[in-house]
Amino acid sequence: MTAWRLFPEGTVPEWTTTAWYQERDRAPHIDEPAHQGRLTLAADMVRWAVEHHPVQSVVDLGCGDGGLLWSLRDLAERWQLRMWGYDLQPSNIGPAVSERGVDVRYGDVVTGDVEWADLAVCTEMIEHLVDPAAFVRRVAEQSRVVVASSPFTERPGSAYKFHTWAFDIQGYKDLLEQAGYEVVRHETTSMFQIALGVKP
Repeated sequence: MTAWRLFPEGTVPEWTTTAWYQERDRAPHIDEPAHQGRLTLAADMVRWAVEHHPVQSVVDLGCGDGGLLWSLRDLAERWQLRMWGYDLQPSNIGPAVSERGVDVRYGDVVTGDVEWADLAVCTEMIEHLVDPAAFVRRVAEQSRVVVASSPFTERPGSAYKFHTWAFDIQGYKDLLEQAGYEVVRHETTSMFQIALGVKP
């Protein structure tokens, strides 16, 4: 797997802890031009997965203020899907519910007790984790379909300061495959890669 650890082995970066997220500002990514392309592509992959696989529920893990869920509300209505998300940032959860009208809950998706779904979305969160491989295996134990995205252009010395791992295209594919997913779509937009994995 072509992946790079961006923090000293044996340490736990502050930004990977629950406490660090408690005072962070809201992250309205769907309203930010830099993120719209990757969110549009992620939404397209969710739509494709629902149309081609037996998916009745979708959970967005680390969903921010619920922008992706909000963009998929027509899909939920048409296919009678249950959709919800989890985030660690209280500043995201209130607006997700009150402004976007989506079901977003406070929860630690890495180690906490959360409700799982047929399809799990993990956009722009895997690269923030101490052990991404273990997390993807955890997801694979519960969800037979995954849509995940992370940057593919970052390397040690040229990565966002709060990222703990960097992956190239092959490294991201390997990350999903080591958990038992078959990568059936893998595309890029701007600096982001978005992959759709299905359990055989």
